[in-house]
Amino acid sequence: MRMRYCLCSVRPYNRDSNDHTQSILRSRVMNRKKKIKQILTKKMKKANAKLAPKDGKPAYISKADRVAAETAEDQQMNNE
Repeated sequence: MRMRYCLCSVRPYNRDSNDHTQSILRSRVMNRKKKIKQILTKKMKKANAKLAPKDGKPAYISKADRVAAETAEDQQMNNE
């Protein structure tokens, strides 16, 4: 009969030991919850970073929009 060792220590464990099995299962569930929480936190941080205003950097305005805004200003000035 081969000896089985638990994952968390070097000591052999008894298969009938329900306490040890529950502790292993509990740790696996906690690791899964931790990993899910890390993934969701990372996604949330990315989304918040996208929505956050950039410090001192104006929003990009395309060349066509700048020309259109300039012509609209010129027309307003000519109308007055």
